[in-house]
Amino acid sequence: YPCCWFASYFCAGIITGHFWDVPLLHLGVAFCFVALLSLALIRRRVLAEIGLASMIFLFGFFWMEAHGTVARDDVSRIGYEARRELLTVEGIIDSPVEQRDFFKSKKTMFSLNIKQVIVNGVPQPRKGRVVVQIFRPEDLHYGDMVRIEGKLHQPFVQDNDGPVSYKDYLNIRGIRYILSVKKTGTVELIEPPQRMTSRPACASIARPPRS
Repeated sequence: YPCCWFASYFCAGIITGHFWDVPLLHLGVAFCFVALLSLALIRRRVLAEIGLASMIFLFGFFWMEAHGTVARDDVSRIGYEARRELLTVEGIIDSPVEQRDFFKSKKTMFSLNIKQVIVNGVPQPRKGRVVVQIFRPEDLHYGDMVRIEGKLHQPFVQDNDGPVSYKDYLNIRGIRYILSVKKTGTVELIEPPQRMTSRPACASIARPPRS
């Protein structure tokens, strides 16, 4: 089924391109190299087929980098390896700050409009919004500019979410990731705080009531 194989490798390239940021020039050079290598090995069927599959994969990768709907500097484009480590992000709180019950304590939740991310000590300009969950009370307010250390992860989908999952609820608001901050995680208010006069980007980022 050639069409199925083509679609599979092409989609694999698109998915990879969503998480890895590679310059188009490098992808173009890699595509040309694989194409020339496949032609040189055309009499060796197995190697030629591997080369063709690699070309389709790189084509999907290239297409995603050139036409992807997510900006290249969006926070969702941070690589998987970087998301496994603690990240330091800086941004402005653009939603009401909520204090919610969490076992015998409180957790602080809000939406953060990210300005930059620090990975391995290197600042990287980034855009996008994330939900921040701090597993302790914090005296923060809408419009504060903060520096926070935590881990990025996608919202969990639960069986009892109802017709609209929390992940879908956040996607509608342009949010794809949650930044979780442990009780000992770093949360700093960057001076001077930037108090906003406009209305919050959203009224609440809390989980919607289940039906």
